[in-house]
Amino acid sequence: MKRKKKRTSSVNIREVLSKVWKNAPIIITCTILAAGLCLVALMQSGVIGEKDIENVSLLFEGQKITDDYKPDDSDDLCVSFIDVGQGDCILIESEKTVLIDCGENDCYNKVSSFLKSRGVEKIDILIATHQHTDHMGCMAKIVDDHEIGRIVMPKPPAGLVPPTRAYEALLYSVNDKGLRFTAAQTGYIYKLGSADDAPKLTVLAPLPDDDFDDLNDYSVVCRLDYRKRSFLFTGDLTEKGEKALLGRNADIKADVLKVGHHGSAHSSSREFLAKVRPGIAVISVGEQNDYGHPAEEAVKRLERYAKVITTAGNGNISIYTDGRKMTVAVQKS
Repeated sequence: MKRKKKRTSSVNIREVLSKVWKNAPIIITCTILAAGLCLVALMQSGVIGEKDIENVSLLFEGQKITDDYKPDDSDDLCVSFIDVGQGDCILIESEKTVLIDCGENDCYNKVSSFLKSRGVEKIDILIATHQHTDHMGCMAKIVDDHEIGRIVMPKPPAGLVPPTRAYEALLYSVNDKGLRFTAAQTGYIYKLGSADDAPKLTVLAPLPDDDFDDLNDYSVVCRLDYRKRSFLFTGDLTEKGEKALLGRNADIKADVLKVGHHGSAHSSSREFLAKVRPGIAVISVGEQNDYGHPAEEAVKRLERYAKVITTAGNGNISIYTDGRKMTVAVQKS
């Protein structure tokens, strides 16, 4: 699909903001105008990330890992962690489709190709966990080239939102398609099918009165529940954001944890993991990245509970479930 002509800064971005946000418009500083699947094994460390055909084994009862899995009719939920390097991108497929984040601007072809390979034409719910470009860098292109049902994003204090071209482009794309942002609302439940027991996605954070000095802690946190299985997606949440979740006694127990902030040393605290108690922990991370992610201390904390899988070691990671059994399928990207 041809891209639209480049937008010029002559359009009043405050006017665009007032159009694209449902409810009250956010206040933003004028500086934005200027800124414009591979067989795997468990390593001795417990991190799944190296090929070793001899050691493919059951993670635990009802959960196995494979590179040659063909979903059957009972696998009516699939959660894929798309390898976008040092960034996040998660596709949830059920009767409805959810895309959480999309990586940097140069990840569009990879994300788009994955969506096409899965036959995704409409994204019912598009979530930007927060406004850092490693999470929404190519989201303007996603909006331009796909049918979107709704787009969800947090509304942190304006001073914390970086004045990036990626964010500005997203605002214009949303406006051009006649869409509006839905501010993430804690407690809101998105049902992903028509059946009584269809998967449901519950927003757990942020709260309107949250007060953080780090944009990461305003990340949209969601829990996906389907029958006896659950997933927790934490964006770039740090220990401070985790503490806030614990303080409000949110239900964060989950079988699968999307590890916060790419396995940073300042995320996945002991107290948080003791409450989540995941069996599988997925880290979306780039190989040999400049940040030292995942941090060794974070991996050690995670290994007390979970088998740790990284996109850097495995590529795309897809977890299929019928709400009871779970199969982890990996595909080197």
